[in-house]
Amino acid sequence: MSQMNDACRKVLESVGNALACGVFDLERKQAIEIVHVPEFSDVQQEMITHAIMNLFRGINAKLLANRAHEQIGKPVMKEKGFREIQMAFEENFYFSKTIKNGNAALILVTKENTNIGMAWVQLKSVIPIVEPLIP
Repeated sequence: MSQMNDACRKVLESVGNALACGVFDLERKQAIEIVHVPEFSDVQQEMITHAIMNLFRGINAKLLANRAHEQIGKPVMKEKGFREIQMAFEENFYFSKTIKNGNAALILVTKENTNIGMAWVQLKSVIPIVEPLIP
């Protein structure tokens, strides 16, 4: 197993009710590494890949961020977009953070009864391991 796979597996095993952990290349628009529990399907994996790309690189994300900045009197964002996103759905939480100067993203998908603080701590703990391995 690669170091990146090991890092994702560490998060998956350290967070209660974690379903998947992965690293995505936002420039090339592809998953680099995804580790998941058996019940997490390939279809779900594909959907997450597309969702992450749209959330961090989609035109709507940039428009939303820029409009929010305009509303509070700040200049339009020069950044590539959001740095962290946490979403809650009916049965799942999604935690995602850009890394590698916004060119990649780390994501964790859990069931809704996960400890949110622990999820963020574990996800961020592997950044120093994963970031240097991203091409």
